[in-house]
Amino acid sequence: MMAVFAVIIQSVISFVMNTNPPIGQQFFFGGIYETVKFSAPAFIFGILYSTTRTHPQASILEYPQFIHNRWHILFVPTIWWTFIYLLFLPQLQQHYHYHNWQGFCWQFINGNAAPHLWYNTMMLQFIILMPLFWWLARLVTHHPYRAISIFCGILLLEGVWFYSYDLQIFHGPLKEQFYFFDRLFVSFLIYAVAGTLLWQFRSQAAPFLMRHWLMQVILWLILFYIVTINFFSYGLPVKLTNAPYYLPSMIFYNLATISLIATLMLNFQKTTINGYHLFTGLHSTPIVPTSVMFFCSIGVGNY
Repeated sequence: MMAVFAVIIQSVISFVMNTNPPIGQQFFFGGIYETVKFSAPAFIFGILYSTTRTHPQASILEYPQFIHNRWHILFVPTIWWTFIYLLFLPQLQQHYHYHNWQGFCWQFINGNAAPHLWYNTMMLQFIILMPLFWWLARLVTHHPYRAISIFCGILLLEGVWFYSYDLQIFHGPLKEQFYFFDRLFVSFLIYAVAGTLLWQFRSQAAPFLMRHWLMQVILWLILFYIVTINFFSYGLPVKLTNAPYYLPSMIFYNLATISLIATLMLNFQKTTINGYHLFTGLHSTPIVPTSVMFFCSIGVGNY
């Protein structure tokens, strides 16, 4: 739910920034925007954490039932919302507008129907690929060093991917041709792996996180300073599009933010009834289109 709250805050700030506020307010709201720029990674982390928890030792044999259930929970709402946006609010389309059925299909599939639907396109890729994460969960069971090696390898891969994105696509020569790379699952892979591994090693990770909460706060403050300075380095006016998820520094900032949220929830969990779980990302996902429909209808929503 914290990720849902972050989505709403980002949408509100997008609306405010579209009114061309004074310079001081641009920096103020830009700083707040950067603070809550963790919603999509947190959603992906939560979905994988929750699904790994509810499907222990799952295999490919469980996939048909899983995808059937998710079809009704996630795919059908996305399909309906996309149709609504393309047919009744076509002015909200991103990048291009359709003029024939081929263009309609392209806008439908890649999440260009509205500012926020890129997330659905990206998230559904993880639902389709869920057996790979079930396999990962089985692979690392009782093998913490294997889990650490895999996490570090994916982190390195993500860093190279984001560095390439920064050079070639974000303000780069391939910006227009490959804009849709921001919604490929690989751009959020590290958060999915982190969610899977945290559930598998929760008994070891939870005490560590709670014991080192102060170190996490200090690290988060340092990373927040770095990403904010980078955001404001693009000059005036402050543009929220200069604060993407796909910069190398954002990997560490988002992981640090998710870690802090996890620590907060673990502390909260100690005082709640049995059955409360750390993340409920899977159940929060359908809320996203509804919670931001108003803001998208007036042309904002850059989360």
